[in-house]
Amino acid sequence: MKRSITSFPSLLKVHERILKESDEILIQQMAERVMEGKRLLSVSRLALKRIFYLSYAYRMTKEEKYAYRATQEMLSVSRFPDWNPSHFLDVGEMVLALSIGYDWLYEYLESEIRSIVRDAIVEKGLDAAAPDEWFYRAASNWNSVCNGGLLYGALAVFEDVPDKAKKIIERCLLTNPKALSAYGPDGGYPEGFHYWGYGTSFQVLLIAVLESALGTDAGLSEYPGFLESARFMEFMTAPSGEYFNFSDAVNGVRCNMMMFWFAKKMGDLSLLWLENQYLENPSVSFAEDRLLPCLLIFCAHQDLSNIQPPSCHFWHNGGKTPVFIYRGGWNSKKDSYLAVKGGSPLTSHAHMDAGSFIYEREGIRWGIDLGMQNYLSLESRGINLWDQSQEGQRWGVFRLGNMAHNTLTINNKRHLVNSYAPISRIYKSEDRKGAEVNLTSVFADDMENRIDCPGSLVAGPDMERYIDCNIHPTRWLLEGSADGRDWTVLVDKRQAQTDLPHDYVVFEDGIDLRFIKLTIIDVPYHVLPSVSGIRVFGNGDGKRPEMARAQVEQTDARDMVVSAVSDESVCGYNILWGHAPGKLYHSCMVMGACQAYKVGALVEGQSYYVRVDAFNKNGITHGKEICLPMV
Repeated sequence: MKRSITSFPSLLKVHERILKESDEILIQQMAERVMEGKRLLSVSRLALKRIFYLSYAYRMTKEEKYAYRATQEMLSVSRFPDWNPSHFLDVGEMVLALSIGYDWLYEYLESEIRSIVRDAIVEKGLDAAAPDEWFYRAASNWNSVCNGGLLYGALAVFEDVPDKAKKIIERCLLTNPKALSAYGPDGGYPEGFHYWGYGTSFQVLLIAVLESALGTDAGLSEYPGFLESARFMEFMTAPSGEYFNFSDAVNGVRCNMMMFWFAKKMGDLSLLWLENQYLENPSVSFAEDRLLPCLLIFCAHQDLSNIQPPSCHFWHNGGKTPVFIYRGGWNSKKDSYLAVKGGSPLTSHAHMDAGSFIYEREGIRWGIDLGMQNYLSLESRGINLWDQSQEGQRWGVFRLGNMAHNTLTINNKRHLVNSYAPISRIYKSEDRKGAEVNLTSVFADDMENRIDCPGSLVAGPDMERYIDCNIHPTRWLLEGSADGRDWTVLVDKRQAQTDLPHDYVVFEDGIDLRFIKLTIIDVPYHVLPSVSGIRVFGNGDGKRPEMARAQVEQTDARDMVVSAVSDESVCGYNILWGHAPGKLYHSCMVMGACQAYKVGALVEGQSYYVRVDAFNKNGITHGKEICLPMV
């Protein structure tokens, strides 16, 4: 890292900036537990910045003044009564702050101070997270930030509380993929560039610490769309340097340090074309600047001397918030720029802005977006900002409703909350560049012309129904592995355009597998996905079980009792029955032993034929048919 800093003047400026701010921290008052509304978040972020910067400064200079002040900051927040677990982002960032300080300054810390900090990480961090916290289920920045902070805490104190730390790590690996699902199928981030910067920063830290501590990220970085989202973020920046600020976002030029991690991970330095230009400006702002030392860490062993501009000029993604962007070039502020979005108001941090756009040309933004309003300014006035129902107060905020966006409004009404506007067509020709957004569902209550329907579909005297003619694809990725480590793509339907929620895949030549992994990318209407079942048909390489030795007794007109025995390799039995030989159309499965298994599904006055098949992982062995006399 020191070699990179001395090799590139722009990195040296970042290094010197951290040291300068660390010197300023030395003369500032200690952080205090002061709430802003329902949040302690600003204090957590202040602690994170101070401890991270000071720890970095000490490790790079070995000057004890930095370590001493970092220690005092750690002791101060460790003695808070709590870190406001009712708003768990506050806890997530505070745990991260103390974990970095605890790890980076471990040799400097006295044993008593180690104990105080360690206890705070455990009691106010790890113990504060209930197993059913809602953020574990969230496909948003909350999942990445909270899981990321807790993971750092668990790794920092693993040697002292291994059982507790292990549970936190396992829970993170189990629930963090929910956050990664938001990037699918192709890299578009539903919450927009602002929260991409926040959530993705912590997601990168989470992945990076797993790779550093455990030697693997457990496949998290391979989730569909995650790495590709770096290109999405690059296209969010317009030639003017301002952003396509849809959803809850602020505007302004900022360098995003996590792009350096993506560039290294993907081996694509063109991702740094804009970021490298920002570094040349000594007064540049950094997104999530409290994490600034990460930039220098991620730049280690990267050659920043020959960065070329991206070769592509178009971006288009599907998913919950479809976006189309055309950028005329990468070298001039006068280049054309058109950005269009669809989506739904129900997405996290969304506005009623489906169909909105921004447009730049000759260095002027002709079509603008006002962006977000500060949360605290609204919540302090009693506004329920997170009520996304049709009549919710959220949509009464001018900047959030459709009236303030470059989109259509019919009859002066709000857009329908329960709607989704897909990008139905894109244009990339020389003479036509742009996108069409289908706003049918957004205005469904105000459409004069309904979609034609075959036949009579009237549900009641005052209720009309119409057919949704849009294709709602089901997208997924199926992978297989022989050992659970190396995975091969079996079926890739991440870009599928078929409305096929129930699928059947045949491998004519067979395939040798022990494990399968299904990743759901998108389902109709972008609801939370669920799997009703996965059935895999195939044979193992071993021997099938012996033929079952079966006994069948009809106990009355409607019941029979079946017993069967095979060899020790048997996994279970299929019991089949019917009214004629070879026509055994009824069946049930018994897993494990089959001793006096009652089947209560017979019809009085019928004779029956019964067969018991034994099966294991290698296949099925048919039994002999047994004839039961009519009862």
